Amino acid sequence: MRIYAVLAHDAPASFNAAVFEAVCRTCREAGAEVDELRLYDRAEDLKYYVHGTENLEAIPFYRENRERFMAADRLAVIHPTYWYSLPGILKTWVDYIGRFAWEYRRGPYARRLHRIQRAAVANSGLAPGFARRWFLGNTATRQMKETLRFIGIRRYRFMHADGLPKSSPEQRERWLKDAERLARWLVRD
Repeated sequence: MRIYAVLAHDAPASFNAAVFEAVCRTCREAGAEVDELRLYDRAEDLKYYVHGTENLEAIPFYRENRERFMAADRLAVIHPTYWYSLPGILKTWVDYIGRFAWEYRRGPYARRLHRIQRAAVANSGLAPGFARRWFLGNTATRQMKETLRFIGIRRYRFMHADGLPKSSPEQRERWLKDAERLARWLVRD
């Protein structure tokens, strides 16, 4: 089993990076091959959305990412929520996969052209959990959920680490355990 794991955070010492490491390690311990993509390490290679597939084909990262995505059986995405949305670099990556991962025929969702069966998404936010649940919603989760559905990934799970700046070390440890559980679900048959 091959996992394509994507991290959309620029700080190597961030909590998102710790979640990413926990997910990748747990998947490897379960016997999966993990292909890691740290988007900010490749920021210079990503060109913000370019219209037209022929223009995208000229971007080496686009072609490389397509090969990596299409070779995956599972997908893991770890990201912070910035201003109620995905980080811009992750949105660019989503735009890239949106050019090759599906074929539209009819109805609300497309037919997938990839082999990814499951996706696990972990996101973090500055606002406390009650604000996300009762007032703000989580537009980043909705955006990822609809993207996954549209490209044909119907089995997915989300993990949220809310109120990150005021979280205790014990809470962060619980979230890392949640990330390990998420990874074990991801590799399950």
